[in-house]
Amino acid sequence: KNSILKELDEEIVNLCKGKYSCFMIVAFLRHGNTENRISVIRKLKGKMRRLGTHSCGAHVADLALQQTPQDSKTLKTLRTSLWNEFYGERFSIAVANAKGEVSASNALKSFNNFEPKVQLAVLDDLKRVVMKMADKGLLRYSYVQRLTYEFLVKVEKLRDSSDENAQKFYESTVSALVPLVTEASLAMISTSEGTKSICRVLAISQAKDKKKLLKKWKGHIKNMCVHEYGYLTIITALNVVDDTVTLKKSLLSELAKEITEEEIFASVTDPSGICRKLYLYLTIPYEHMRRYFSKDEIELMTPVKGTSKKDPEMRKNEINGVLKENLESCCIENVVQLAKDKKGSDVLLNVLNRWWNVDLCKAITNAVESEMQNILEHPTGQVTIKRALVLDKERKDSEKDNVLADTIWKLMKPDVKKWISINRCAFVLNALLEHPCTSKDVKQSLKENETVLKENKELAAVKIIMKVL
Repeated sequence: KNSILKELDEEIVNLCKGKYSCFMIVAFLRHGNTENRISVIRKLKGKMRRLGTHSCGAHVADLALQQTPQDSKTLKTLRTSLWNEFYGERFSIAVANAKGEVSASNALKSFNNFEPKVQLAVLDDLKRVVMKMADKGLLRYSYVQRLTYEFLVKVEKLRDSSDENAQKFYESTVSALVPLVTEASLAMISTSEGTKSICRVLAISQAKDKKKLLKKWKGHIKNMCVHEYGYLTIITALNVVDDTVTLKKSLLSELAKEITEEEIFASVTDPSGICRKLYLYLTIPYEHMRRYFSKDEIELMTPVKGTSKKDPEMRKNEINGVLKENLESCCIENVVQLAKDKKGSDVLLNVLNRWWNVDLCKAITNAVESEMQNILEHPTGQVTIKRALVLDKERKDSEKDNVLADTIWKLMKPDVKKWISINRCAFVLNALLEHPCTSKDVKQSLKENETVLKENKELAAVKIIMKVL
C-alpha cells in the first residue's frame, strides 16, 4: 500500500476526478491504515471546493470527510480543515481576523460570532457551492446533505432580518434550493443530515412547494414510516402542512391501506422506540410532545412563522381519524403483549385516551381476567393498568361509562387480601381507591382487611393506601 501510494503521490487529485481511477483513492481511504489516510487527505487540502462539486470527485470527498471513532487527533484536524474549505476564503479570513475568539473546528458555531455583513458574504459563497452540488445531482452524498442542512439553518435566520439584502437573499435561496431538494428527497431521507434538511425545507416552504414534496413520496410512505430517519419527515409534514385533505389523501390513506396490524405491532414494540413515534404523534395532545420527542426533533418539525397558519391541535384532530381503525385493531388484538411492553404500552394508553373505544376497554379487562397475576405482577403490566385507570378517572364522561374501573375491581375483589400483600398489585388497588366509580366499594373492602394492611405496612403501595384511608 505504501509503495503504491508513494508512486501515485503527485497524481492523487487527478485520480480523484477519473471515472474509474477515483475508486483507487476510495480504496485507500476505506481500507488503508491511518498513515495512508493522512497522506491522501493532505493531498486534498485546498482542493475540496472543486473536488466536492465534481461528479467523480464527490465519491472521494464523501469518504474523506466521514469522521470515525477510530480517527487519530491528526486525522480529525485534517478532516475539519477540509470541511471548512466549503465555507470559502471569506470564512477563513473572518476566523483568522477574530484572533482566537472563534474556532475553525466548528464552522456552524463560529459563524454566529461574525458581523452580519460577513455572515451574508460567507453564505453567498456557500450558496454557490451548495447550488452547484444540487444542480449536479450530488445531494445523495452525506457531506452534501450535511452542508445543505448547515446552510438552511443559517439562511432561515435571515427571514426576519431588518436588512433588505438579507431578506432578498433568503427569498432567492428558498425559491432556487427547495425544488432541487424536493427532487432528491427520497435519497436524502436515508441519512440523519439529509432528513434534517428535508424537515427544514418543509418548514420554510410555501403551500405549493409542500404539495410537490408530498407527491414525490407517493408509493414510499410505508417504508419511510419504519425507517430510522424517514419517520421524522412524515411527522414534520403532518405538523407543518395546513392542507389536511392533501395530507389524508397523499400520506395517511396510503399508509392505512398498506400497513398491516403485524407491522404496526412490530413498530410500536421496536426496542429503539423510533418507529412508534408517528403513532404517538397522532394520538397525544400537542402539549405532551416533549414527553416523547426530543428538543431537537421538535425544533426540526416546527414550521417557520408565516408558512403555517392552522392551529397544531386543530390540524391533528382533522387527520388523526385516518389510522384510528388500524391502531385500535392492533391494540385490541395484541393487548397483553402491549400492556407488558415499555414502548408498546405508551401507544396502547394513548390510543385508549384519544378515542376511548369500549371494545379496547373490554380487551384490557379480558386480558386482566385471563392473565390477572401475569399482568398485575409484571413490572410494566401493572403500571399500564394503573395508568389506564388514572386516564379513566380524568375523563369527563368517566362516571357514565365505567367499564374499565368497575370490571377490574370486580375481578380483584374476591382475592383482595392476596393483592394487598403484593406491592405491584397494591398500586392497582390504590388507583381503584382513587377512582370515583369504585372508590366507595374499594375503601370499604380495604377497611375490612385492615389487619392485612398492617401486616404489609412496609410495602410502598400499602403506605399510600393507608394514607388515603
